[in-house]
Amino acid sequence: MSHVPRAGRAQALALKLPGLSPYRQTGHYAVWRGGLVQLWLWDEQARVQAAEDFSEPVRHYRCIPETLLQAPATAMPCVRLIEVRTGLDLQVWKDGVLLLSIHHAAAPSPEQVRNLLRGIQGLDMPVALPVERLALLPAPWAASAGLTRAAEWEFWLSRGMLAMLLVLCGFHLAQGASWWWGERDLDARQEVLAAQVEPLLSARNRAQQASAEAAEWQRMMQQPSQVELLRRLANLLPNDSQVLKWRFHENELELLVATQRMDPRFFVQRFQDEGGFHDVRVEPSPQGDGLQLAMSLR
Repeated sequence: MSHVPRAGRAQALALKLPGLSPYRQTGHYAVWRGGLVQLWLWDEQARVQAAEDFSEPVRHYRCIPETLLQAPATAMPCVRLIEVRTGLDLQVWKDGVLLLSIHHAAAPSPEQVRNLLRGIQGLDMPVALPVERLALLPAPWAASAGLTRAAEWEFWLSRGMLAMLLVLCGFHLAQGASWWWGERDLDARQEVLAAQVEPLLSARNRAQQASAEAAEWQRMMQQPSQVELLRRLANLLPNDSQVLKWRFHENELELLVATQRMDPRFFVQRFQDEGGFHDVRVEPSPQGDGLQLAMSLR
């Protein structure tokens, strides 16, 4: 049954059972080994008739093949003939699997054994089969899975796993929805706070702008006027001096003066010590028309 998917093996075996059994009503005991099934069949009518012969009626009882109460073969492959309660059991073991178990009322002939083993590959035909007597085990060495129990178990297992998956998905969806609602609430709160803070930010910006304008105005007020600068220059320059050009920008004053006194040290000392100017620089004009003076207001 290895070619059948695991979930459908029990159902496939149930469909094949009527074609495998020679009885009109069939009892069965199935033991699965991967894709192999070890199947015992018996006449269900004979079992019911035997149950009626009990001295006391029994409502529920298990019907277990006697083979399952015998120790499995250790040497593989092998053919053995086991004495059972009524008759003999011909068994064929290979790769840990009971391939064949046939009940005989009396010892089968060598011809019967050869006919039964003819279709099994890799098995040596025994010359003689001694009858073995084995002690019964306290419990069967394999339990029946039934024809529908495995399918039902896999049916409910798949649905249980699906239910668990749905529960996990539902949990994650609920958690995601909770996060989404929390994020929406947080966004709404941020919008409210932004609306409340916006007037404060606007007022702060206006205050900062007004403060900057006041500082600039104060700086401008502290600077001397051009009239005052001209008056100070007239007092500092020699009498023969003539201002040809002048430029005043951001506390920086530049002059082009025509004068007969060409000593730079005189102008540096005069403008810094007496005029209150800073960083006085004096150099001849490149055009040779006087001296260039540059200075900063303190």
